[in-house]
Amino acid sequence: MKALTDHFRVSSHAQDRIKLPRVFWAGLKSIGLAPGDVLRRSNLPPTVYSGESFVTTAQNFSIWRAIRELSNDATLGWKFMSQVETDQYHPTLLAALHARTYRESIERLARYKQLCSVEEFRITQKGDEVVVEVSWPFAGEEKAPVFLIDAVFALVTELGRRGTKTKLN
Repeated sequence: MKALTDHFRVSSHAQDRIKLPRVFWAGLKSIGLAPGDVLRRSNLPPTVYSGESFVTTAQNFSIWRAIRELSNDATLGWKFMSQVETDQYHPTLLAALHARTYRESIERLARYKQLCSVEEFRITQKGDEVVVEVSWPFAGEEKAPVFLIDAVFALVTELGRRGTKTKLN
């Protein structure tokens, strides 16, 4: 059976800008990390905490590395996303949550990322299996922090779990 692949690439007009919403900082607090500590460890100014500032891919990676350094919990990336309540979701995530199918949900998320983010999603489906690959084109040769990859995986899984109201394997 031939695999179907959709590649949602970042727009050629995209800038290396990531807005960290207030829910991100609330999520840090919910897992026991102080935003100020994370920013200090990342060598970023406290103004980033306002929820109105933008960071680059490199700065975002630095934040996620700081989260890892400040935590002794290897599952923190997963916990971070799974503890965010649905009522705190960005409207785009709510739209993805209410898709007709899990695949459509992932496609909606990927489309949002394509338009408003610096992440690229590649979705490949073969039979009942769907593979989601995420990349950060502005990262250059720098590898994404493991906790960030875990958080993205948790987000995709949580969308499916909450949208279908079933446990996903």
